[in-house]
Amino acid sequence: MLPSRLNDPAALLGPAPLEAMRSRRQEWLARAESLKPVLKINERLPVGLVSVVNDPKAFQGCRMEARGAVESVLGKPLKTGDSFILDFGEHLTGRLAFSLVEPGEAADAPLRLALVFAERPCELEKPFDPYPGTLVRSWLQDEVFTLDHPLGFARVPRRCAFRYVKLTVFAVRDGRTAFEKVMVEAQSAVEMDEGAPVPPGLSPVAAAIDLVSRRTLRECMHTVFEDGPKRDRRLWLGDLRLQALANGVSFRRFDLVKRCLYLFAALPLEDGLVSACVYDEPRVRTGNTRIPDYAALFASTVLEYIQESGDRAIAAELWPVAARQAAVLLSLVGDDGLAKVPEKGWWLFFDWNPELDRQAPLHGAILLCLRRTAMLARIAGVPDEDARVYGDAASKMEAAARKDLYDEAKGFFVSGASGQVSVLSQAWMILAGACTPGEGEKLLTRVLRESGALPPVSPYGWHYLMEACALCGGEAAGAGRRIMEDYWGGMLDRGADTFWEVYDPKNEFLSPYGDHRMNSYCHAWSCSPLWFIRGGGFVR
Repeated sequence: MLPSRLNDPAALLGPAPLEAMRSRRQEWLARAESLKPVLKINERLPVGLVSVVNDPKAFQGCRMEARGAVESVLGKPLKTGDSFILDFGEHLTGRLAFSLVEPGEAADAPLRLALVFAERPCELEKPFDPYPGTLVRSWLQDEVFTLDHPLGFARVPRRCAFRYVKLTVFAVRDGRTAFEKVMVEAQSAVEMDEGAPVPPGLSPVAAAIDLVSRRTLRECMHTVFEDGPKRDRRLWLGDLRLQALANGVSFRRFDLVKRCLYLFAALPLEDGLVSACVYDEPRVRTGNTRIPDYAALFASTVLEYIQESGDRAIAAELWPVAARQAAVLLSLVGDDGLAKVPEKGWWLFFDWNPELDRQAPLHGAILLCLRRTAMLARIAGVPDEDARVYGDAASKMEAAARKDLYDEAKGFFVSGASGQVSVLSQAWMILAGACTPGEGEKLLTRVLRESGALPPVSPYGWHYLMEACALCGGEAAGAGRRIMEDYWGGMLDRGADTFWEVYDPKNEFLSPYGDHRMNSYCHAWSCSPLWFIRGGGFVR
């Protein structure tokens, strides 16, 4: 049996945490608003003209080829059907703007442009329609923009995320107007040179990964830490933890981390579980999404914020939220101490691999949550009797993991009725302390050599494997370094200037959404190599 005070998780510490959360909602929202950053706007100019070339040897079957200088299209009288692709040299998030002039006679008719914004060449290889994907088509970045008076300055209203933009003159009075200048008003909460300097002595591959990780993080830092500036644009708790780790060793904008913590605290679900995501625009509101493995990370994210910023006062302030996460998540743990996969109403994520059995990772995530909650309780000044209950529950879950989830014959932690062996089951059990670092080092060394072990397919999943490697040290740390160099370095080899939401070296067109063009090619959870390179202990 679980400790008596945990048999009824909803009653853990009585109703006080939930009542405290509700009573402080407006205060936390006000604090979040006071921490809202003023975005920095920088003008960026294109560096050249390019065209898409089909190439079976290139990633996703196409690549960009240089087609001359931007100046060749500036000042040139426009006519219907004109089309060209601008390359801005790196990924940018912002609004396209341009100035127009009359090369001769007055511009006396509207100018209509068809615009397509692209993070990767694949988004310009062929028309978006017919669209086969499962997400709403409007996330794809194409616009028809009409300017009634094609003279002077104009700005496209929609914020986009892209490196390339294709401009096609849909309709114009031929010869009556010309582009004088085309630019992007790029926006972010930070500049690339802010915060901690690049560590000296990095290897060339680590230095390259550090640069692209920083750019990825910069592109996702706006009024909240967004998950991806092209699509979704939401604050997700799973992404936030990895962004906050990377931010702590790079830009060090702790005000933005704190703002995001207050937003999650103020906008929980009905039972007090932290919503997996919240919206910041056009007004703050909850995303109403239940992801237990994200909620399990709330205490960890607060602890890591305290460790990096020194702001210990927030522990007591947000203690009711952390306590409530543990209470609600324990409703998924049986009297035998094992986590049970809920039948409905929850989304268990961990990775985009649909074959992953999530029972063992869920067990590890809840166990980790209990241990981090106990640590936070001590900082928050919670009485020992109340804090001890989390440690007691963690001990029960650890014993259950060793007894029921570790398969002696296979030599691995297994998951579900099929006894699946996956990389992530081992990683989450190690991070949760279900085995010692020495045991974990041997476990990781074996599982990375096991051809039948199910791998992750997203940088988010690979992060938690690398975090387990860093925790264990020794041979596992070396394996973690090689994973980073091979996996993130593989994206660099395929032309990444920001790191991607999904990357499977064996499947270039993998997409959770039925269309690889809908994938985010600048995604928050992919920036975490910054933490490993600068603070995680296995890369130099």
